[in-house]
Amino acid sequence: MKLLLPLLGLTCLSTPLLANENPTLKPLSIEIATPAPIWQLEIIEVYQSANALILIAKTSQPNDTSNSAGIVGKAIDQIELPQELLKLPRKLYVYGQTWEDSEGYTVITESQIPEIIKGATLVHQSKAKPNDTDFIGLSIEDAQALSKKHELRCRVIEVDGKPRPMTLDLRPDRLNFHVKDGKVTKVTRG
Repeated sequence: MKLLLPLLGLTCLSTPLLANENPTLKPLSIEIATPAPIWQLEIIEVYQSANALILIAKTSQPNDTSNSAGIVGKAIDQIELPQELLKLPRKLYVYGQTWEDSEGYTVITESQIPEIIKGATLVHQSKAKPNDTDFIGLSIEDAQALSKKHELRCRVIEVDGKPRPMTLDLRPDRLNFHVKDGKVTKVTRG
């Protein structure tokens, strides 16, 4: 009986810490208009300056753009930051963009980032997400596991040249896997 009490005490002390890692984190979302729904947006880094929160984001477009012609879209990303930082005014800087519209943010090049963040403190850095090509050659199980790890939606739409049943809703952030002989051979979005 004496041996069980210390073990039970340890379990009770550690449970609340695991249940609520950081209750002060709150979501911060950004959204920009894009010329096609296939464009993606990722918050790369967030800095705190003396009077503002500086968000550095990147736009990217997968290689396959076959299902995006002529459809205006929007790109969205969300991170979690400490609640007290969300009270600061925000300055959004975006690089990787190839179109002219930039309402609500400033379009920059990567080379301009050091000057923009000069004197500011880094408060968030994104985890590197895999590129579409990182899935090529993986087994379907490994591709799905990698998608889940990075919170990416995915589905298998073709196996050995035969289409699989699928919904027709357009989700630019969803990965569509084409599989041959148990391996991913092509990745599209939608």
